[in-house]
Amino acid sequence: MGQRPLHGDLHHENIVQDASGEWRAIDPQGLYGDPVYDVANVFGNPQGNGTLVLDRLRIMRLTECFGVHFGCSGRKILSYAAVHAMLSVAWMLEDGSSLAGDARLVERLAFARIARSLLVEHFVD
Repeated sequence: MGQRPLHGDLHHENIVQDASGEWRAIDPQGLYGDPVYDVANVFGNPQGNGTLVLDRLRIMRLTECFGVHFGCSGRKILSYAAVHAMLSVAWMLEDGSSLAGDARLVERLAFARIARSLLVEHFVD
């Protein structure tokens, strides 16, 4: 699968239905790259719902579903999700967040740990 324009911030709140009933992706970030990366942010949403976001079975279902859709390995899907989680952590830290005061930051770190664990358990070469 070749490189192409990406949305860059694809998640639940950025998919809306317009007045004509059509579904639209809003707030694109204008990235260019591997289309598989565009689903990485879905794993961490909806934000603030740690029960759902950190559910290992949900993570594996999303990994499998996206892998089938894109025709690629679950390892690639889950690796992008883990990397995106850590990128989110870096952005939050850059914006002044701290582990003591930001539940989103704690959730993103927890997701990255779970994703790493699942990668080791299920996708070892």
